[in-house]
Amino acid sequence: MNPSWFERPDWPADHELELRQALISAVVSLPNGDRLTDEDAEWKALYLLSASNWGRNEEQPHNRPASQKKTNQDLRKLNALCEKTVAHIKQMNQPAVGAYFREGSDLWTLEAKLSEAAEIAQHAFGPIEADVARGATKIAAAQVTEEAAGLFEHITGLRPTFTTNPETKEITGAWPSFVSAIFSALYIDASVEAQVRALKEKSRKK
Repeated sequence: MNPSWFERPDWPADHELELRQALISAVVSLPNGDRLTDEDAEWKALYLLSASNWGRNEEQPHNRPASQKKTNQDLRKLNALCEKTVAHIKQMNQPAVGAYFREGSDLWTLEAKLSEAAEIAQHAFGPIEADVARGATKIAAAQVTEEAAGLFEHITGLRPTFTTNPETKEITGAWPSFVSAIFSALYIDASVEAQVRALKEKSRKK
């Protein structure tokens, strides 16, 4: 385990440690997945988490198109305020900067934090909560499946395909197994079969 793991801001909540391990396990279990470095496997897991977060955020009633305008306004305002404060810090005269430092605070750290907040406001995602509902999340399921397909092909060198049993119509293969493991880790209660078939149909139309 990476010693610096618990210091990283990417997985801030204790309950996400189990989620992290489940996603990483799904990634490294793929053909050629064992060739990934620990850091690369971790970032791919974070990529899948971000896709899920984006989908869940879109799924929330208060974040659907009817309220999207207000959401954008809030984020734009936060971004503007942070950038305005950063600009002010940059033009402050030396006596003012010195007075601030004498109070025991680091003005340059504040500037860096505000710059970071301004950037985050442009790329905000809703976090998965520990008690996240296990109901079907159509947007998250579709988004995660599509992003997972790209990772699957990148890691394995194979197209995301599956085999269908002619009698039971059950699908099998490394690709649907990968999606199933991801859905389980992210608490996405959706049909793996329906999602991989829908993605195949979508790809066929392109």
